[in-house]
Amino acid sequence: MDDPSIRPRWFWPFVAVVLILSSLPAAFGHLNTPSGSQYLGVQWNIDDHAVYAAWMKQAQEGRLLFENRFTADEQPGLTVHLYFLLTGWLSKLTGISLAMHLGRIVFSVLALMALFRLISRVAKPGMEQLLSMSLAVFAGGVGWAVWKRYGQDSPIDVWQAEAFVFPSLLTNGLFAVALWLMLVVFNKMADAKDSWKPVLPAAFALFALTNIHTYDTLLIALVSAGWLASCVASKTAVLAWIGRCCLIACGALPAVAWFVYVRSVDPVFLERANTPTPAAPPLNMVLGVLPILALAFIGVIVKRDSSGGAQLWKALTIFILMIFAVLVLCSQWRSTNPYAIVPFAVCFALSIAACSFFVTRNVVMSLLFAWIAIVLVAPYYPGLFQRKLGMMIALPFGILAAPAVSAMLTKISSSAIRNMAALGMTVLLSLSSVKWIQRELEMIRDDISNTTMHRVYLDKDAAEILRIVREINAESKVVLAQPGAAIKISDDTFQVILPDLNPILTGWGGAKSYAGHWSETPHYSDRRNELLQNVFNPATATSETIRSMVMKTSATLIVLPTSVQLAEFIVPYSLFQTIPHRVLYRGDELMLLELR
Repeated sequence: MDDPSIRPRWFWPFVAVVLILSSLPAAFGHLNTPSGSQYLGVQWNIDDHAVYAAWMKQAQEGRLLFENRFTADEQPGLTVHLYFLLTGWLSKLTGISLAMHLGRIVFSVLALMALFRLISRVAKPGMEQLLSMSLAVFAGGVGWAVWKRYGQDSPIDVWQAEAFVFPSLLTNGLFAVALWLMLVVFNKMADAKDSWKPVLPAAFALFALTNIHTYDTLLIALVSAGWLASCVASKTAVLAWIGRCCLIACGALPAVAWFVYVRSVDPVFLERANTPTPAAPPLNMVLGVLPILALAFIGVIVKRDSSGGAQLWKALTIFILMIFAVLVLCSQWRSTNPYAIVPFAVCFALSIAACSFFVTRNVVMSLLFAWIAIVLVAPYYPGLFQRKLGMMIALPFGILAAPAVSAMLTKISSSAIRNMAALGMTVLLSLSSVKWIQRELEMIRDDISNTTMHRVYLDKDAAEILRIVREINAESKVVLAQPGAAIKISDDTFQVILPDLNPILTGWGGAKSYAGHWSETPHYSDRRNELLQNVFNPATATSETIRSMVMKTSATLIVLPTSVQLAEFIVPYSLFQTIPHRVLYRGDELMLLELR
């Protein structure tokens, strides 16, 4: 099967399986929605999905440039996001939650098509291609053995969805479209070796990616440096190809220029961009891909061609040294300066050196080796956005692990036993993906998001308040709601006491919030505490502090908990009676006040 556009018979059934598995939790959530409640369609990182919903809501309103509604601060509102503009227009017909899922499904299909195109360039038709697809999509590390529902102190296959294909397709349409665009860029760059035709579509794909998921462009640049080193060593890097790739890279420039401009004129956007997102400890990153990392090492040996020879062993030796350097240097510096330049520079130099000894006539094999050599180093780039460079860490390891597994299976003479063994090994290497599905179902069952501050279902009162806020066209209004409160039942079990409705009413309702999101709201922790102490803490809030907070935030809506069972946590309604208002809704658990 030399033509990568021709797909085998198993491809579409494989896509169907991925879509069914990735949509299973959402279907379960919808089917089990309690009477009177509302299911928003997500349970993983509800607060982040509220950000997406807020942009989609603004697209519904006819805006092309988005503002950050998770703060009441003045801002020019210059954010452009092509994906949420598109899904926002769709949501006019379907509603926000369904549009999110439709976007996730459509771009999951496109991503899998682009992934097969990449795989077909290096994997043999038949078992090896199927294994490459399966392991690239589903395989993870050893996190399943030390699984936790909450926290980020485990191997990355437990919690870092964007580092793995299936968890990304399971939880987030944004990751699906970013994956598709990354693969389109890599495929078109490979095509550009022999033709000018792919340059324009590749440049546009890179422009869209830079706008939609900006830091993936930096990851592509880092991987491309290793790719170039390997191709130069292999004498496959001709000047015409390099020139065409440089033109493709220019596609990112308009989006980068706009990003830099908005940072310079919008202090709210600047604060958001400067939110630290440190990478996981190196050991947890390596453990998150350890089985497929080891198999990829063997797979590279299996796929070697006649032009490699002793150079291959030099490349693999330096690759091992690079991994040890990441484990030692980056671990040592993380405790004092997680953004230090020296450990990254040393590890990146080793990665480039490994690539420069990887000699092959297949330019996509050069790409994949560069990808595995760079991807473990990239998250320690000396910038505040480290974790954002962990996009799809597992994907190239999964592709290169397949030849090793396939070689083992060819020793089995019976085709039936060989197929069963292939399935068994795939499932064994994919147990973390199984655990992701299980956790999603458990969060729905227990009605608690992984944030611990949000319920999966809006109860009757919250759903009605959201409906009212949406109907009164609240985009010009500021809402104050109780910050979330949860209690820890056991080591890995939490219970929501008071759900945080601030991101919900901003994302799906369209109102602005004073303390709505941990990275979108400038100085979020300070503002959250200020809101809690001055408005919603019965021990510290008074009529004066409430009035002062209302004046400071220009709040026009307040959501007040009224549950009798939680009376000791709730500010009495009498404190609000000195502020002119009218009651828009009064329920058993919540009431909505409109201030005059």
